[in-house]
Amino acid sequence: MKELPNDIDSLRVLILELLEENKQLKVEIAKLRGRLGLNSGNSDKPPSSDGYKKPPKKKTTKPGIPKSVKHPRGGQNGHKGETLKKVSKPDHVEVHLPKKCKCCGRTFTEKDTHKTIKSRQVFDIPEPKLEVIEHQIGQVTCCGVQQHGEYPKSVTAPVQYGAGVQALVTKLSVDHKMPLNQISRLFEDIYGYEINSTTIERALKLGYTLAESVETKNIANILAQEVVHFDETGIRVGGKLHWLHTASTSTYTHLFIHEKRGKDALESEASIIKDFKGTAVHDCWSPYFKFDGMHHSYRTNPSTLSHRPFSS
Repeated sequence: MKELPNDIDSLRVLILELLEENKQLKVEIAKLRGRLGLNSGNSDKPPSSDGYKKPPKKKTTKPGIPKSVKHPRGGQNGHKGETLKKVSKPDHVEVHLPKKCKCCGRTFTEKDTHKTIKSRQVFDIPEPKLEVIEHQIGQVTCCGVQQHGEYPKSVTAPVQYGAGVQALVTKLSVDHKMPLNQISRLFEDIYGYEINSTTIERALKLGYTLAESVETKNIANILAQEVVHFDETGIRVGGKLHWLHTASTSTYTHLFIHEKRGKDALESEASIIKDFKGTAVHDCWSPYFKFDGMHHSYRTNPSTLSHRPFSS
């Protein structure tokens, strides 16, 4: 250990040096601590970098107690709301007459002559019920030959669900992210039939096949754009972390899921960035810069964007 000086002036110089060094160390420690706690909420890091370590939202009120709002609930002043409007031809009409005549006590029925003086309309859902359509093969004898028709191509089993049911379960799964067992329970609650998961999966596969032409056209439209935004975010698949990759414009969106976030995913068959030649807007994730023949537009700080071509 270095010996301390004996004179006051030398000690004063040493103290000042130590104070300055201590000040610099505090600054460095603060920076390091800040880096340990950086996430998309307190830095320029993209949300995808949070993975599943995203900090929970801070609770500002006690559970069960609604937050105070500055504005009244419902549509605000100046907002053009969409409300129900009367239709000219309702599906059903219920006439409400007085039960008895106040004078003679005669009972009134709808057959009695009357006029409508007021009306109100109620929009409601009819009692849910599956419509059963039976397809029969008819046989005709003509010219001494027995001839019969054929079932439609979509009718392949003695008993099956139709296109409407398949479309509904596909929408519940894809658009509303409902698990298969919840779709089964909901279907049983509403229609009285417990549709099994195998039938739902078969409907999803059919929907995927039928949507292939739409997806192909969608990809072609995205690749034809001058500017496309690319991004990725964490998603759970079978309890494991995968990545949802996106390519989007104001009109079109293409999504695909991959086990990887970087190069392997972006170069996979499902990815379209490898075929894009316009300006790619992204969060400066380094694997994006591996693709040449395009321009890169990326965020460097909250107020500016940088643009530069990239070539290998």
